[in-house]
Amino acid sequence: MNFFDHQDAAKRGTRRLVILFTLSMLAVIVLLYVPLGMVIASEARQGPYVPSATPWWNPGAFATVALGASALILLGAGVKRIQLSGGGKAVAESLGGRWIQPAGASPSERRLLDVVEEMSIASGMPVPPVYVMEDASINAFAAGRTPKDAVLGFTRGAIDRLTRDELQGVVAHEFSHVAHGDMRLNLRLACAVAGVMVIALIGRGVLHAAARMPASRSRKGDGRAGIAIVGLVLLIVGGLGALFGRLLQAAVSRQREFLADASAAQYTRNPNGLASALRRIAGLPDNRMESEAASGLNHFFFTSAANAWLASHPPIAERIRRLENAAVAPAMPQATASGTLPVGAAGLAADPTPSAQGAVIPPAVVDSVRQLLRRDLPQPVLKACQEPFDAQAVVLLLAWSSQEEPRERQRQAVLSGLGPAMASTVTRLRPAMERVNASLQLVVLDLCMPAMQQLSLPQYQAFRSTLTNVILADGRVTLLEWTLRSVLGRRVEGRFGALRDRPGSASIASRARDAWVLLSALAHAGAADRATAALARGLSHLELPAQPLAAAEACSLQAVDAALENLARLCETGRHRLVDAASEVVSEDGQLHPREALLLRAIADRLDVLMPSTPELLERDAPGVALDRSR
Repeated sequence: MNFFDHQDAAKRGTRRLVILFTLSMLAVIVLLYVPLGMVIASEARQGPYVPSATPWWNPGAFATVALGASALILLGAGVKRIQLSGGGKAVAESLGGRWIQPAGASPSERRLLDVVEEMSIASGMPVPPVYVMEDASINAFAAGRTPKDAVLGFTRGAIDRLTRDELQGVVAHEFSHVAHGDMRLNLRLACAVAGVMVIALIGRGVLHAAARMPASRSRKGDGRAGIAIVGLVLLIVGGLGALFGRLLQAAVSRQREFLADASAAQYTRNPNGLASALRRIAGLPDNRMESEAASGLNHFFFTSAANAWLASHPPIAERIRRLENAAVAPAMPQATASGTLPVGAAGLAADPTPSAQGAVIPPAVVDSVRQLLRRDLPQPVLKACQEPFDAQAVVLLLAWSSQEEPRERQRQAVLSGLGPAMASTVTRLRPAMERVNASLQLVVLDLCMPAMQQLSLPQYQAFRSTLTNVILADGRVTLLEWTLRSVLGRRVEGRFGALRDRPGSASIASRARDAWVLLSALAHAGAADRATAALARGLSHLELPAQPLAAAEACSLQAVDAALENLARLCETGRHRLVDAASEVVSEDGQLHPREALLLRAIADRLDVLMPSTPELLERDAPGVALDRSR
C-alpha cells in the first residue's frame, strides 16, 4: 500500500467515525425520552381510556425533549467554542509557549524556523508563528481554526534533540493537520462533547438540589425521590453520551494521526525522517509533558503528551510500521539551472492532481525551496524579512516606483508616516531589493508575514496608511501592489479580526458571470494570441457554456476585486475547482508570465485555496507550464 492509499483509508475511517459521532448525539435525545415514554405509558394504562397500540409514544413530548436537549448541547458547545476562540495563539500560551523571535533565536531555534519557512513556501500556507515550550519531552502541536490563524508549537526537547530530517518530518506532520482541516475538526468534536457534558452536569446539580431539599410532610409522599430520579437520568444519559463521544473523538484523532503521517511522508518524500523521530520518542522512558494543561489538549500533539485512559494517538510501533512498509511515489525531476521544469515533469507521479483539502507538495520541493532561498534571494533581504521593523521596509519597497519623481513622493510618505528611522531603512535595503527577481517577489512577501504579524494594531495601521500613500504616489495601482494589499488583508488584518471567514454554499453556476470575468482577466494576462483559447479552456473545466473573451477594460483590478468578493462565497469544492480552472487558463500558452503568476496567486489567496508562491511550484499547479522569466 502506498501513502495515497493510506490517506484515502484514513479519510474513509474519519467519515465513518464522524457519522457515528452524530448518531451518538441523536441517541442521547432518544435515551432522555425513554423514561418519559415509560411514564406516559404508565399513565395511559391507568387512565379511563383504552390505551393506543403505542402508549409510550407522544410526538409532542418527544419534540419537547429533543428541542430541550438540543438547546442544552448547543449551549454547552457554544461556551466551549468561546473558550477556544482565541485561536492557536491562545492554545500555545496556555501551554506556556514562547513565540520564537528570529533576532533572539538560538542556533537550534533558527534551524526550526528555517524548516518551517521552507515548508510554508513549498505548501503555499501562511508562515505560522512558532512557539517553544521549555519542556524536555519531544513533542509538537498545531493549533488554530484556519491556516491563517494557525500556530506551531515545539518542546525544547524536540528542537534540541531531533536531527534536521527528523524535525522536517515532524513539521510536515503538523502542516498536514493544518492543510486537512484537522484543527477545525478537533474543535467541533470537542465542542460537541462539551455540549453533551452539560446534560450530565445539570443532572448532577439536580441530584445535589434534591439531597438538600427538606423532607416533605405531605401524605402523598416525599417529592425528593422524583426529582432525584430526574437528576439521575440526566446524569447517566449525559455521562454515557459524553463517554461515547470521547471514545469516537479519540478514534477520529487516531485516524487523523495516520493521515498526517502519510501526508508528511508524501510531502517530504523521506518517511525515514518521521519514522526516526517516532523511534527516538519510543526509546524514551517517559515522554510526558510537565504542563497540566497538556492533558486537556492531548489530541493536539504529535504524540501523547500525558497519560490518558483513552488513547488519542495510535501506538508508535504501528505508526513506524506503516511508514517503513508503505511505498513512496517516484521523485519529480529536479529543476534546471534556469529554475524551470521540463514540460510534463510537473506534478506527482502517483497523483498529479492536488488534493482538494490542501496543497500537495511535490517530491524534493522542500530541498529546492531551500536552495532557492540561498541562491536567488540576497542575504540582506532574507535577514530583513525576519525582523518586524525591517520587514515593513521590505514590503514598502515591493511597491517602490522605478521613476525618480514618484520615488521622492514615496520617500516623503514614509518619512511623514513612519519616521526617519524607517526612511533610512528603506534607503539601506533598496539596492538589495532591486536585485530580487520579479518572479520571487511573492516569496519575499510570504517570508515577511510572520514578522508583520508581530506588529501591534496601531503599528500596523500606521504602516498600512503609509503603504497606501506609497502605492498611490505614482497615480496608479499595479497588479503587484493590488496583490500586496490582498495578501496583507488576508494574512495580517485577519489576525486583528478585520476579516471574518464566511462559510460559502454558492455553486459555480450561480457565479458564472464572476467566473467569466476572472478567467478573462487571467487570459488577458497571458499571450494575446492565445487569450480566447485560454478562456475557453478554463470555462470548459468548470463545465460552463462557451463565451467570448471579455474586453480588457471590463477586466480591471476593480472588476476582478468585485468578482472575487462574490466568488469567495462559493462552497469549498467550487473554490478549488475555480482555482484549478484558473491554472488551466494560464497553462494554455505554455508559459507562466509574472502577471499570470501574481494574479493566480492572488486569486488562490482570496479564495482560501493553498498555492505556493515559488516559480517552480506555480508551474506544478499549472501542469506543463514552463516559466518565462523574460517578461
